[in-house]
Amino acid sequence: MAETLLQTTVVGSYPQPDWLVDRQMLSKGVPRTRVKDLWRVSEPWLEQAQDDATLLAIRDMERAGIDVITDGEMRRESYSNRFATALEGIDDENPAEIVNRNGSRTPVPRVVGKIRRTGPVELRDMQFLRANTGRLAKITLPGPFTMGQQVKDEFYKDAEAMCMDYAAAVNEEAHDLVKAGAEVYLKQGDTLHSKFMVVDGLYSSVGSYNYHPRSQRYEGEMTINSLDTQSASQLTSAFEKDIAIARHITAPEQIVIPQNTFTVLAARYFFDQL
Repeated sequence: MAETLLQTTVVGSYPQPDWLVDRQMLSKGVPRTRVKDLWRVSEPWLEQAQDDATLLAIRDMERAGIDVITDGEMRRESYSNRFATALEGIDDENPAEIVNRNGSRTPVPRVVGKIRRTGPVELRDMQFLRANTGRLAKITLPGPFTMGQQVKDEFYKDAEAMCMDYAAAVNEEAHDLVKAGAEVYLKQGDTLHSKFMVVDGLYSSVGSYNYHPRSQRYEGEMTINSLDTQSASQLTSAFEKDIAIARHITAPEQIVIPQNTFTVLAARYFFDQL
């Protein structure tokens, strides 16, 4: 077999079939609370239908030659709400409203108690993916800062304390996903939220904007596109450096939340800027 010159993967969710979700309802906004009416298949058969849609996504990615595939996030109503609303301390049945960065009012879960993970959330998703492909596989988890911005805090009154409990829940979930066969790499150094890519050493794109109609209508993020060899070279060097020092996780005990003076100060500095 020829050696792979450049591994390929996908970013974001795979399109859910029309027979699985109400696409018109989905296009109205990004759900932060659970939206059961979004699903076209009723509860007794919903998991089986989501499995079928996941298999279609897996086979599509395999046929396309993708090297590192996902489950397509077929079971999610949005990137974060499947995991975020499954935690203890979250009231999803009686949502509050917050004003998002675009000035729109958005229904969000309420934090009414200490945030805890009481059991696996995405473990079966990863096990199903691992059982149905021989390729490298990955699965996404929302981060603590993201989830902390998508709720109404009525318990902690302290964003840092709340997000540290979110971080503990994510850490516990990651342990189970590693056991299930997920490939995990920990980025070292500064946090990078932006997405970037380089094509043929000439075209480069960097930013946090997502290229789909829902982002265009509802989100206020941006991306800069450039045709410049110097910019492309600088981004390539930065990416190669990150890959070189990223830590490959091969055992759950390697995933830890750093607790030292620097990380505490960094977290406090970050939250002071929100």
